[in-house]
Amino acid sequence: DDTYHTIRDLSEGYYTEKRSRFLSFALPVRTPDEVKTQVDAYRKKYYDARHVCWAYMLGPDRTTFRANDDGEPSSTAGKPILGQINSNNLTDILIIVVRYFGGIELGTSGLIVAYRTAAAEAIAAARIEERTVDETITITFEYPHLNSVMRIVKEDKPDVLTQSFELTCEMTLRIRQSRMDALKNRLLKVDIFASSKSSRIHRQLLKEKRERMFAGFESASIFAPQNENAGGPNGLIGVISERRIGLFVYRLGRKIFILERGVRLPYGLPNTNQIKEEID
Repeated sequence: DDTYHTIRDLSEGYYTEKRSRFLSFALPVRTPDEVKTQVDAYRKKYYDARHVCWAYMLGPDRTTFRANDDGEPSSTAGKPILGQINSNNLTDILIIVVRYFGGIELGTSGLIVAYRTAAAEAIAAARIEERTVDETITITFEYPHLNSVMRIVKEDKPDVLTQSFELTCEMTLRIRQSRMDALKNRLLKVDIFASSKSSRIHRQLLKEKRERMFAGFESASIFAPQNENAGGPNGLIGVISERRIGLFVYRLGRKIFILERGVRLPYGLPNTNQIKEEID
């Protein structure tokens, strides 16, 4: 499942038992640092309270969590609060319960009921929403493929996080996890190089290697091919410039050919009279 439930914004609850008052607050959070900031702020605001207890759950997979009793008997405060988060299948949430002591001890069972009920009141007042688990992908492609890529973006509707349209185009897209494979498959059909963050580093190394090969030219824009293995896909892998004359760089098996401007033979052998330079 690539969805999860969380709260949209701050909500509050209230519970009283034997003159003890329990003020509860449910807050949306994303990181442990946000949790610490919020807990510190509430401790400062309610400095005169006897206890400021809390629990949180983070992440779509709901594997990051913690509970704190803040001086109450062990497992009588933080654990019941966390239990309400789990009962409602929520994540990216922090619940803080502030207790003002009323002078009468509640006992272990009374404390558990009080903190559980206070947390439940804050959740009941919250606006709960469903969100998707998203993934990002960075793609690079030569400019002639721009229309094909933009058609896919328009139809599949991923979020466009960054984009750059030059001789080498690059886009970073975000889409829900369950739709990522379909998006990748469509993009790969237009011969672009799609990658994760880790393989972007590999792609950059390949680019630097090619730029060293063409260091004698005035300028070079070299594209990483989809497959580096010999015998892999052939085609245009870059554009270079020599004395203001545009040349196209093609790959064919293990060889790279530099062709005169305007020659487009991505899937066949170039004519010998069109080859400006061959690099083994």
